[in-house]
Amino acid sequence: MKKNVITPMRRAMRRGIASMLLICGMCQPALAEEQSLLTLLFNDGHKQSYVLASRPKVTFDASTLYVASEDVKDEYVLADVSKFVFDKGDITAIAAVKDGECRLTFVDGTTVEVEGIGAATAVRLYDVAGKSITATKADANGKAVVSLASCQNGVYVVSVEGGKSYKVIKNK
Repeated sequence: MKKNVITPMRRAMRRGIASMLLICGMCQPALAEEQSLLTLLFNDGHKQSYVLASRPKVTFDASTLYVASEDVKDEYVLADVSKFVFDKGDITAIAAVKDGECRLTFVDGTTVEVEGIGAATAVRLYDVAGKSITATKADANGKAVVSLASCQNGVYVVSVEGGKSYKVIKNK
């Protein structure tokens, strides 16, 4: 029977591996704070960004691009989209909204923030039957906050005056 001898080289390798595992363990909480980001770039130069708690699924057919996750379901005319980019990042590290970019953020499953719209722009929340649930206006910085806290779980539409409508799903 062969006896395993721990040489100084093996001991150093084991310590190195143990150190790497310790470092990886310390990094894990930081990685847990990252969010899935999706940015759609359009032919006319504007962008549409999403910050989602779960990684969205993007599919398309001959004429439509679909974005779906636990929090959001949306669709775009495929010919209008030049490209889309997935990324992971810390939501606090997201750059400021640029001119011409409307950003919808589903903050915690019950709060939707819409940024990059004009000051005093109306933002409304509708149920699937088309009934208006709530309405708000963007502040001086072009940001509106819509709460779904009092809404039951289900599909809702966030509509920006003179702009896009977004389907969101409340399941919390």
